[in-house]
Amino acid sequence: MSHTNHFEADTYTYNDSQVKIITVFTENGKLTALVEDENGELFEVAKDSLRGNI
Repeated sequence: MSHTNHFEADTYTYNDSQVKIITVFTENGKLTALVEDENGELFEVAKDSLRGNI
């Protein structure tokens, strides 16, 4: 697994929740994002599943 420290101030939408990307990494050739939701919970999602806020 390669790991890149990648901090973004922008918020994204995932399953109707606002999340912030903590870091993005590649696992098995797929981009995965570690995100934090509005409640402070951390979880991993496919980077492509995040929608940027306009």
